[in-house]
Amino acid sequence: MYKVNLLPQAYIKNKKNQKIKNRVIYGLIILLVVVILIYRLFVELGVRQAQQLDSMSRANANLADTIRKMSDPESPMAYATEIDLIIDRIEDSGIDYVKYLVLICNSAPDDVLISSLSMSGSGDERACVIQASAERYESITGWVTALGEIDGLDKVTFSYLTAGDINSTGSPEREDSTGPSDRIRFEFRVSITNP
Repeated sequence: MYKVNLLPQAYIKNKKNQKIKNRVIYGLIILLVVVILIYRLFVELGVRQAQQLDSMSRANANLADTIRKMSDPESPMAYATEIDLIIDRIEDSGIDYVKYLVLICNSAPDDVLISSLSMSGSGDERACVIQASAERYESITGWVTALGEIDGLDKVTFSYLTAGDINSTGSPEREDSTGPSDRIRFEFRVSITNP
């Protein structure tokens, strides 16, 4: 059978051209949407790369700052390295300094406040230098006696012994624990022998 169309030829041609135009417009719209999606994808990738670059730049700056701090002699890392060297020297000495520090501190009477305790010396001349304060002279003599009973500690030599006003935190039993009190300040050196 034949297809018969009674519409004018110009109308059919216009209709056909309109369909082609519509298809082209739809195609261009689809192409435009695809281009926009691709553009958005590239923009997001660029933003991610910029964020990664920024993150890596910050990490690099932090690393450079850490390296600079480690090379600075006043930095905590330099102190840690220095402390490691001191610990290595202590371990090579054959004396258990931690044990002596604990024994010395535990032998102190309750009213004695230790402000500084340090180990010093080399070879056979090893000693512990203690700066402290006490409320009574009896506490000091009792502590010196207790130190004499510890194996490995030898003679006690006083550097100074003075009485005067210093700030102390006091003991919990005192009501006026924050004010200055008359305390006896002293410093002595305890020789350490290798048992």
